[in-house]
Amino acid sequence: MRCKGLSRVDMFVTPDNKIILNEINTIPGLTDLSRYPSMLKKVGIEYKDLIEKLVYLAME
Repeated sequence: MRCKGLSRVDMFVTPDNKIILNEINTIPGLTDLSRYPSMLKKVGIEYKDLIEKLVYLAME
C-alpha cells in the first residue's frame, strides 16, 4: 500500500486472531477540538505543535 503520514486504518480481528484490513482513510475533523488532537493534548502535545509536525512530515 506504500502509505505515508497520518491515516486511520479500519480493521477486523477474526476469532482466530488474524487481522483483516478493511480500509485506510484520512482522519476526519482535524480541528483543535477533534478526538486526535484532544488525545495528544492530554500527553502534552499542543494543537499548533501537532499541525507544524504534520506539515513537516508531509514535506519530507
